[in-house]
Amino acid sequence: MLLFLIGYIVFYFSGGCKVTNKIFKRIISSIFLTACLLLADFTPAFAQMAIEEIVVTTRKREEALQDIPLVIKAFSADELARKGLDSLDSIARLTPGVSFDQGTFPQDIRIVFRGLSPTRGRPNVALLLDGVDVTSESVQSGGGSLLINPRLFDMERVEIVKGPQSALYGRSAFAGAINYVTKKPTDEWESTVSLEAGQRNQLEGKIGIYGPLSEDKVYVGVNASAWNHDGFHDNTVTGADLEDTDGIGFALSAVMNLSEDLTFTSRAEYTDDHIGQPAFVYVGQNTRLPIPQGAYPPSFPPFSSDGVVSPAVRDVGIFKGKIPDASDLPSVTISEDPVTGKEFRGTDRQVFRLAGTFDWDLGWATATSVTHFADADVSQALENNTRKGSWTTRLSGTIFRTVTDTQMFSQEIRLQSSQDESIRWMFGGLYWEEKVDQQSFNVACTNNQIFPFAPFIPCGPLVKANFDAGFAPNIWVRDTEHLSAFGMIEFDLSEEFTFHVEGRFTDEDLFVTGPSGPRIIDFFGLAGPPNPFPPATPGLNGTDSDSYFTPRFSIEYTPNEDVLLYASIAKGAKPSGVSTVGAGSGGFDPELFQFDRETMWVYEVGAKTSWLEGSVIANVSAFYEDFSGKQTTSQILRSNGLT
Repeated sequence: MLLFLIGYIVFYFSGGCKVTNKIFKRIISSIFLTACLLLADFTPAFAQMAIEEIVVTTRKREEALQDIPLVIKAFSADELARKGLDSLDSIARLTPGVSFDQGTFPQDIRIVFRGLSPTRGRPNVALLLDGVDVTSESVQSGGGSLLINPRLFDMERVEIVKGPQSALYGRSAFAGAINYVTKKPTDEWESTVSLEAGQRNQLEGKIGIYGPLSEDKVYVGVNASAWNHDGFHDNTVTGADLEDTDGIGFALSAVMNLSEDLTFTSRAEYTDDHIGQPAFVYVGQNTRLPIPQGAYPPSFPPFSSDGVVSPAVRDVGIFKGKIPDASDLPSVTISEDPVTGKEFRGTDRQVFRLAGTFDWDLGWATATSVTHFADADVSQALENNTRKGSWTTRLSGTIFRTVTDTQMFSQEIRLQSSQDESIRWMFGGLYWEEKVDQQSFNVACTNNQIFPFAPFIPCGPLVKANFDAGFAPNIWVRDTEHLSAFGMIEFDLSEEFTFHVEGRFTDEDLFVTGPSGPRIIDFFGLAGPPNPFPPATPGLNGTDSDSYFTPRFSIEYTPNEDVLLYASIAKGAKPSGVSTVGAGSGGFDPELFQFDRETMWVYEVGAKTSWLEGSVIANVSAFYEDFSGKQTTSQILRSNGLT
């Protein structure tokens, strides 16, 4: 009541925020006064409208959301269903400070926290499933991998935590983490069924059944989901649907009370889905800009590595001006697959996941063991960069065609004290390994008509001829091995003040193999000797090792049960390594692709407050990020004239 009156007085005597219309000003004044009267008359009703308390496991223990000195956004299962949040991008749209960027490929996902977008390398944000780090990195393309299916079909809660959280969330929580918490069965039977239908043959069904299999001993849950959508775009070249999706998913969960002190929780999941060729349009070029002289090498040939552009390139075409609205864009003209003559297949993915957790109550502490295994088989056939019509008429372009097998294993062990003590602690260790084997059938074709006397030879038949002749793949391998030890201790300085310190020591080893040269169908020898049937190129090996420590300190002040004030200092780090993003026409170069560690210190203050007996929640935070070593991209001219 007092706050509204103060707001009204400030509004009126400040000129109504520069509102000069007297009638409008009176209307606004009436709204303020009416609100004040309603608050005065119905203040007791706020006690019945208290916001439901959300319990999260952000710090690997159950806590009320408002009691944690971190910036956290949590979506409960009811909220996910009520708002129709069934994917990661839909959740990002409702989370302040979070954005979701989808690139050319389905795996080229960049989750941006607080403005920090990863240019290359490992994602900035950790993706976790029930607290298990399943974050990965794509091979030959930017963004994260396809190891986790962002479609939500058996979620209990989604927790989004901002700021470096390496100690709690492991190897990838550079700028924050997103933790998917799946629904666990209990001693009461319950079931959920949903069906959603829409235009363009959109249909999705979900079913879940949970309950006790043996009273007080074994609880089980079964979930299934199936979906289909033709997508919202048609390809004018082939007439086929673009961005169509379909798939099925199953999950089986169990909670077993092996004794009064020992509980085992397990979950098995399998998804098989398809994601069609993404829809893109080519806007075109309306301006030619000259290449700055300083971009050329001092002499050629041989070409000097001091240059970033080949002397053969004299200018560059760009689109200048306002980007057209969607309704004014040209039609989608993505080529057919020259190998099959039909629409590019897109992405097919099968993911199997198995996780098990033992919790042993020792009385004075709880010992926890978390084991996770995942296997993903992904095949992709995508049009990469022509988007200008059929391959039967195109003289240049690139196909992205890969078969990737990814296996991930992790084992975490931790010991955590009781939460009722004045000094609380947690210590543990993590072993994490990922092996990626990729067969790459990617191929570029360059038959640009720079010679007036050269015959017209489109790329499509040449690409098909290569595959018909038995196109041996280039091989990519990436093996990441991670070991870390982490700990946390917090103690109450008084009834109002609590000090918290945590940290993780990390050691990572990386082994990478990639093709040493480009795969270019070059009928006229524009990039070297004429080569209409390029063979697979031999592999080159690269290795890297890195070790570092990431601490976090915080202090919190709780003057009463409705107010929490806090300040923190935290360090985030992404280890050094060797890039596995495709290098264009230059091939894989382990020495050139080596990169250093990225680090960031974040200084933050914040407040969490509850008003009117819990009916109003008001939280605020301010932070400063000091980022160093961020990866960016440039172009380097090789001695053979290729970039």
